[in-house]
Amino acid sequence: MSPRFLAWLVWRKITGAKDVRFVDYHNSRRGPRGVWKLDNGSKVVWHREFCEFVGPDGKQRCALPASDDPVDQQWWQAIKTRQGHAVVAALVGKDQSGQPVCHYWRSAPELPRTERRDIPLDPAVPSDLPGARFSNDGQWLLLGQSSTSEQMLQGHYPKTIEEFESYRGTPFHELPLWLVSLADGSCRHLELPGESAHHTVVFTPDSALLLIAGTGRLHIWNLAEARWATSIAPIAEPSLVDIALSPQPPWRVAFATKQRDRIQVANLETRTTAEVFSPVQATLGQTPQWLRLSWLGNDRLLVI
Repeated sequence: MSPRFLAWLVWRKITGAKDVRFVDYHNSRRGPRGVWKLDNGSKVVWHREFCEFVGPDGKQRCALPASDDPVDQQWWQAIKTRQGHAVVAALVGKDQSGQPVCHYWRSAPELPRTERRDIPLDPAVPSDLPGARFSNDGQWLLLGQSSTSEQMLQGHYPKTIEEFESYRGTPFHELPLWLVSLADGSCRHLELPGESAHHTVVFTPDSALLLIAGTGRLHIWNLAEARWATSIAPIAEPSLVDIALSPQPPWRVAFATKQRDRIQVANLETRTTAEVFSPVQATLGQTPQWLRLSWLGNDRLLVI
């Protein structure tokens, strides 16, 4: 039994997520498989040529991107993300003139086939910039960072930081962050105040804030006002394992740190931080390796 599968079993047992199936994507190069539970309570069942959305209104099929289209072929390697009742994906590439472009795909029950939108990007955006993270309202896309949980689920993540950096040629925490508006196609380079390194990134569930954990501060970008809010410091240097946000305000952000025997929690309302120490270190003398962080309400944190 693999450690990933065992961790998933424990997580499902504690959280009660009985409708979520474990699928090992490491050996699958033909797209997603299995059954996903979507954010609105419906499900999507993946097949070779289509995905089937199952909800209160019955079943609707949405054909997958054409495999004979050179651009749509890239969808099969892109990391898919749940978004409401739909599934979305994005990749950065080049258009016919060699300019950077973001290919954005959306599969939904109301669509007969997965639709693609090509969004022109600023010429300064690297055409091989990895990662794509979406806001819950579907209005924002962050390039340069992707969801760790989605990467772990689909098997697209490197097993070590060194493996990622050797593959991409750039240290992970030095990749540029570009924020793209899916409403009007505009994009903005996000430069962290006072530092350049970033480690973990997450949108708040209400899509009002973008949280970026730097080396010593938690930076907060106000999406509606397009400005930096007051940051939270000090914070320990986060690891790249996982980050978890409480399900409702007041927002609390939990993330594993480079000191593997502890987890740090930042409170956005009080602008304070607290450290949670692992009992494993004290009782067994072992250094834990966090696989997943998950909130059970706003006051309890599940660590696996």
